[in-house]
Amino acid sequence: MDKDNRSLSGQQRSHYVRIPGSERTALPNTRKTGPVNPDEEMSVTVLVRRPPAPSLLKKTDTPPFSLGQHFTREEFAAAHGANESDLKKVEKFAHNHGLAVKEVNPAAGSMLLTGTAASFSKAFAVELAHYEHPNFTYRGRIGHVSIPQELADIVEAVLGLDERPQLKPHFQVFEETEEFARPNKTRISYTPVEIAELYNFPSNINCSEQCIGIIELGGGYNPAELQQYFSSLGVAEPAITNVSVNGATNQPTGDANGPDGEVVLDIEIAGAVAPGVKIAVYFAPNTDAGFLNAITTAIHDTQNKPSVISISWGNAENQWTTQAMKAMDRAFQDAAAVGVTICCAAGDRGSADGVNDGLVHVDFPASSPFALACGGTRLEGSGDTITQESVWNEGPDSSTGGGVSDVFDLPVWQTSANVPPSANPEGRKGRGVPDVAGDADPATGYQILVDGQRTVIGGTSAVAPLWAGLIALINQQLGHPIGFVNPTLYALSTRGSAFYDITIGNNESSRESGAYTAGPGWDACTGLGSPDGTNLINALQSFKTSSGGILMSGHAPAEKHPIFGHTLSNERLPFHVNPLSLHGPLVHLKGTIKKVEPDVTFHGTSHYHLIINHIELISIKGADPSIVTDECFCAIRYGDKLGLGQPIEGLAEGQLIELQGEYIDKNHAYPSLGNPGDPVLHFTHHPVGFVIYKGKRYE
Repeated sequence: MDKDNRSLSGQQRSHYVRIPGSERTALPNTRKTGPVNPDEEMSVTVLVRRPPAPSLLKKTDTPPFSLGQHFTREEFAAAHGANESDLKKVEKFAHNHGLAVKEVNPAAGSMLLTGTAASFSKAFAVELAHYEHPNFTYRGRIGHVSIPQELADIVEAVLGLDERPQLKPHFQVFEETEEFARPNKTRISYTPVEIAELYNFPSNINCSEQCIGIIELGGGYNPAELQQYFSSLGVAEPAITNVSVNGATNQPTGDANGPDGEVVLDIEIAGAVAPGVKIAVYFAPNTDAGFLNAITTAIHDTQNKPSVISISWGNAENQWTTQAMKAMDRAFQDAAAVGVTICCAAGDRGSADGVNDGLVHVDFPASSPFALACGGTRLEGSGDTITQESVWNEGPDSSTGGGVSDVFDLPVWQTSANVPPSANPEGRKGRGVPDVAGDADPATGYQILVDGQRTVIGGTSAVAPLWAGLIALINQQLGHPIGFVNPTLYALSTRGSAFYDITIGNNESSRESGAYTAGPGWDACTGLGSPDGTNLINALQSFKTSSGGILMSGHAPAEKHPIFGHTLSNERLPFHVNPLSLHGPLVHLKGTIKKVEPDVTFHGTSHYHLIINHIELISIKGADPSIVTDECFCAIRYGDKLGLGQPIEGLAEGQLIELQGEYIDKNHAYPSLGNPGDPVLHFTHHPVGFVIYKGKRYE
């Protein structure tokens, strides 16, 4: 951290250092109206480091689909919560400056401090003032936040000193205008149930075991009105729980064009497309601190336990501090660890994301590699038939967001997606947004009941709860949360009809120098495309059984305490990019055949199943040799282009055999057909494995 030698209130701060990425500037068109009352009571969130978990970052590397290998929330808190000694150091610092610790969330590594403005100004070496914007006033600061040198390696972020509105809702109420009155612009609207039918969502799955978390930063809903709405659709009303974060509650404003429209849109879409689902709505203040606390509350909620979270709020990356983005991204990594999918709206104002600086921008938090970014389309069809679907673009203030991140690097799982360089002059190669899409054009929008009005609403705000509902259906059908699904979706995109590929349109905006165009495959307007819900679920189920016998349909994973992360190897190995890989280390071993199981046929090809003991380890790459035990189960594929070139002759018990393949240690291997629960050696075929038996090599 940089040294900060400023003087504040006559006190020398030479022992203070700046928090990197904490710098704030005043919002455009604002004026400073005066200092904050020193006795004003306020609250601030401090984010504390946690024990390192380097394998967590590898979740962005490869298609995992190691189903059932998520932490429980309790396990995560125990293994990766903040260190008690670090929390006590921050608590001591707070007390020394007249601040109180109101809440501590060890799992998230966050502490909520309360006190007076004067105490916070002194504690963090900031000057707090009131600012007036044409649309609102706010308490704010300019410059960096600073902390004592002894906390430099402990405190990662301090949020909430500045309470400017941080995020914008990404919804649009349809309004009849001359632009939409053009002859070639057909005006259509759908109920969420009709949208689900067009996207082939299964209608026979009851999601009563699932909970969708929804983040809201203002407004509210009327319970009686929701009951009326779901009754009119013939859909059971979801059980809704309100969760207050930092004092915010369900407070309808009575204005359908305000935040009420967002809240009700999210609930009515998610509840309609995932029948029977439970919904937990996390109400929080619209600040960076409120947003972070809402997210971490939802992720680590041991009572409601949402398996998917829908976020329809965001802002262009350049409107955030770096410390805030890192804090949110860290929270999204927590979500991946505990099996929670994060669905985020990609923005409603084209490739400029509403920023008038002549450049393109993507929306955060959708740009986090751990978020499922949801872009927008214009959808036309009836019944279960889509007649046309194109990129949603009705101008700079009514079109899908999308592009290339200026902050986050290109994830490995997007390297084959042909993400273009940024349209900005430097042509940066970064994280591509969005990942998926759905209907968002207000002119083909969703019929909603809000504040006594039946209206039509669109925007990518509608797409996030739409995909959240689909994820809930998937989780219910698979029997466990799918969690961080991005790498798997990119692997599935080449496997058939899980997506409707959108190839018409662009998200060009008059505000920027370049834009992005739809085309075959992934694009920076609609990602992989819009969903075919049933085909996607079938593809995921097929993908689940393609792991060489490790996980098979009808065999639920046992409860284990896995090594943290989807990547089982301590390093990323080249063969991990193969969709059949489970991302274990590469092991070469010798052993004695203890048992030969009858051949089995699944996923369209044949497999030998063996149990081998008296193992002698020849070599291992990607893990410590100690993980290899005396006995393992082997799945050897043959009879197709991926398996061994020819059958193995005369396999018999008591014979020596030598194999190379991917090793799944006991903590990650689950009982399957013929396997009593031993570690597993699979992938003994293309591209990394081989078998040597009675002097003959098979590969």
